Amino acid sequence: MVEHLLPSLAGRSRPRTWNAGSVRGREPYTPAILLAERMGHSAYYNLRINAADVETTGQFPRIIEAGVYPREELERLPLGILEKYFEPNDKPEHFRVIDKIR
Repeated sequence: MVEHLLPSLAGRSRPRTWNAGSVRGREPYTPAILLAERMGHSAYYNLRINAADVETTGQFPRIIEAGVYPREELERLPLGILEKYFEPNDKPEHFRVIDKIR
């Protein structure tokens, strides 16, 4: 996925991409983290990922803006990603995506 995105984002001063099907909020954070690992700081800093989903509860904005997930949902992350891109949250055994990614 990232290999497909990088060429289309390269050279743009304010690259943007869209992620559909994001109701749990994790879905746009995956490419954000992968792109943060591959892009230079200034290129990534200007990147915007718009996330959208069709859901009826009205909770989507709150879920995705908070970026808080229980440890068990993050256990399959590659080594070092949890420590690099998540911080402990007030809720025990929950972690929040760092500001740079959110």
